[in-house]
Amino acid sequence: MVCGVFTASLGRSFAEVFKLLGMKRALVVHGCEGLDELSIAGPSKVWELKEGGEISEYEVRPEDFGVGAHPLSEVAGKTPEENAIEMRELLAGGGRLAVREMVLMNASAALYIAGKVSTFKEGTAAAKVALGNGAAVKTLDAYVAASKGGS
Repeated sequence: MVCGVFTASLGRSFAEVFKLLGMKRALVVHGCEGLDELSIAGPSKVWELKEGGEISEYEVRPEDFGVGAHPLSEVAGKTPEENAIEMRELLAGGGRLAVREMVLMNASAALYIAGKVSTFKEGTAAAKVALGNGAAVKTLDAYVAASKGGS
């Protein structure tokens, strides 16, 4: 699990709760600008619950994921309709560079904690492949089709 917290003071507590709940691995993240996700603009704090129950705390930056830093103004959302269009563009490998790289960072964290990759840079590379080969769009289309079928 990757979980974001809006304030760093909650990071360790969340990691401890996940440990008490029996989770084997988890990442709690906080973008230092007050984000409840990894930040594309600068440092983010991370609390990692490891398999043996140890919780380590460290800081990451966009370059740790193999992407560049961008101002938060470059990832600001728009209207719901515009955001939906951009999400589809992102899942197809397009969209605004800053938004795409922030999505890659957060996807990388999920791949890392799931044990699919051993570093954040490897996770970013794997996420890029999923965006580039159409797998992400196919997953979105399957989700949309399933949700329409159940209504």
